[in-house]
Amino acid sequence: MDSITKVVVEQFAQQGQIVFDWYERIRTLRVNELVSNKEKAKSVAVFCADMINGFCVSGALASPRIGAISGRVANLFSKLHNAGVRRFNLIQEWHSEDAREFSSFGPHGIRDTAEAETILELLELSFSDKFNVFRKNSLTPAWSLTDNDLDGIHTAIICGNCTDLCVREAAMFLRLRANEFGKNLRVVVVENCVQTFDLPKDVAESIGAKPHPGDMMHILALYEMSRNGIEVVKAVV
Repeated sequence: MDSITKVVVEQFAQQGQIVFDWYERIRTLRVNELVSNKEKAKSVAVFCADMINGFCVSGALASPRIGAISGRVANLFSKLHNAGVRRFNLIQEWHSEDAREFSSFGPHGIRDTAEAETILELLELSFSDKFNVFRKNSLTPAWSLTDNDLDGIHTAIICGNCTDLCVREAAMFLRLRANEFGKNLRVVVVENCVQTFDLPKDVAESIGAKPHPGDMMHILALYEMSRNGIEVVKAVV
């Protein structure tokens, strides 16, 4: 091990503990801390990333880790709807058959297939007919959301998957857009309603991919979002 590698390994060990200590201290919020009254609810919006069958139920990229948050996401929707929130935005993969993203992640979420459809847990909610669905052909929602879609929003609540991919891209887009235009926007990521996949080293090597340690990538992404002014909370009760 050369001197530079040794220093980096030591830094990972030291900083890893700092990140984990931060993660352990994430607090839980009550609904009324996000939505204090019905009038306030008008300026609150939910942005849910990629809770579709292809990531939660079946398909090449389906993950039991992500499927496990389906009920919690639906429960979050219900709590916020009961508090008066009416802007529920689903940001979802809707790929062309030759999407450029497939060179990195393989085919998934192809438009007009069952994989690209919203999960049943959300569709069964009594207000699902009021969802705003924004379809995208890449990780970022930047090309799908317009100024009109974001008008009047003072609090954005983020949930879905993957923590270090589409969730991070959505939260960072909203945070940085607000920064650019000097807008007062509270961006909140709900930790128990976001998750990422796990790809062990041996499996990754067998399919020619890079390993993806799910727990580590989940926590690191949350920490990085927090560093950029995004509020990370454990849960909303």
